[in-house]
Amino acid sequence: MDRTIEYMPVAELVERFHPANPKDHDLEELRRSMERFGYTEAVMLDERTGLMAAGHGRIEILAHDMAEGLSRPDDVTVDERGWLAPVQRGWHSRNDVELLAYVVASNRIAEKGGWVDAGLADALQLIASTSELGLEGIGFNLDDLAALKYTGPDEPDQIIASRKLAERFLVPPFSILDARQGYWQERKRAWIALGIQSELGRPQNALRPEIPTEGNARLRSGAYGAQAHIGPDGRLVYTPTVGIVSIFDPVLCEVAYRWWCPSGGLVLDPFAGGSVRGIVAGRLGLEYVGYDLREDQIAANEVQWQAIHGEGTVRWIRGDSRAAPLPERADFVFTCPPYYDLERYSDDPADLANAATYAEFLADYAHIIGRAVERLRDDRFACVVVGEVRDGEGLCRGLVPDTVQVFEAAGLALYNEAILVTPVGSLAVRAAKIFEAARKTGKGHQNVLVFVKGNPELAAGACAPVERLDLTEAEAIGQDLPEEAPRQPQEARTQA
Repeated sequence: MDRTIEYMPVAELVERFHPANPKDHDLEELRRSMERFGYTEAVMLDERTGLMAAGHGRIEILAHDMAEGLSRPDDVTVDERGWLAPVQRGWHSRNDVELLAYVVASNRIAEKGGWVDAGLADALQLIASTSELGLEGIGFNLDDLAALKYTGPDEPDQIIASRKLAERFLVPPFSILDARQGYWQERKRAWIALGIQSELGRPQNALRPEIPTEGNARLRSGAYGAQAHIGPDGRLVYTPTVGIVSIFDPVLCEVAYRWWCPSGGLVLDPFAGGSVRGIVAGRLGLEYVGYDLREDQIAANEVQWQAIHGEGTVRWIRGDSRAAPLPERADFVFTCPPYYDLERYSDDPADLANAATYAEFLADYAHIIGRAVERLRDDRFACVVVGEVRDGEGLCRGLVPDTVQVFEAAGLALYNEAILVTPVGSLAVRAAKIFEAARKTGKGHQNVLVFVKGNPELAAGACAPVERLDLTEAEAIGQDLPEEAPRQPQEARTQA
């Protein structure tokens, strides 16, 4: 059977649908699978008639998405071959009926195959409990898993119970906040779809020469990062950069606001950095005031907020939190401090990342936290996301316990401590080299510390009921940001 592999435009393939194809595709299920695994199989065409033998559903989805203006591949792989009718002495004539027979067979034979229940249960349980996307896009759900009566170490009812807790409280209220789970990743994608690009405005240590962004498709691939500047026309101009900056997880942000902040309260963030904490606060109807030293960062944040909008009031203020005027009263302090010298955001001497010594860093850190919690109302919570850092000899400095001491010195008490477990990402590649060289374990978590000022019961009573924000109306920023604006890949480590 002769074959030709080539690329063809999606628009042309739409005209090649087989008119007698009897298959009714579950397009939504197929779409979820394509979103998870990508476009994995070639479309199959008959070389004689040009009609499609396999791939109708996938092409229908791609064509629909392109008509909606979504970014999809213009060309897809095509496997073009001829169908021959068998006769007693071997393969004989090309035949329209044999083409139609294959269209039916390619769908029906897979349907007739069964499952080995024990093996399927093992596979689904492993995927549900360890994959970042859970069972999304594979055609099974947790109810299917429960029906298989899986009896392994993690029972289906335990997984389902966690899912129900996630539906009620956004994520299960455990001391392990697992950002690898499907429910977390689904929610994160919904927030990102609003147009959040917290990496914009984040500087890198090593900069590439500026490359024109307009019409440069390579910049969309994530091969470069982006540093944002205000251009002459008042719009953002992007400078491609090398490396990866850490950004804050919007789901963690939503969780913190929903769990520990009063409805309509004012959030004070002395180390604002990127846009995420402000945008999520505004979308939840909160008032947010964040401080940052860099004008470029604030400009990038404001452009995003103006495009996304929300019920709340969001302000980023350029200023040094050690001395800048703070709000009279705040209902929630929520922040993520610099990790000393782990990342450098600027050459400004006022930047805590540029402190000459760790002791000087801690002194300024304590001063800023002291000023912030002084403005925090009594019977309220404060939350900080922080991780450990190493010194020049590779020893842990103790930033996490030092953070606890800083807040306690300011008059607050540690109330909750949780671990944010992050997706492995590139850590799987980096961990082997790090461990072999120095027996250092790869870091795949952050510490979420919650402190209380005053009476814990009154503080809890002041918090709003946990209600899930509907993000189904989320739309990308679109015209408010340049079409070719690059998006950086998100690293496992979450930071300001």
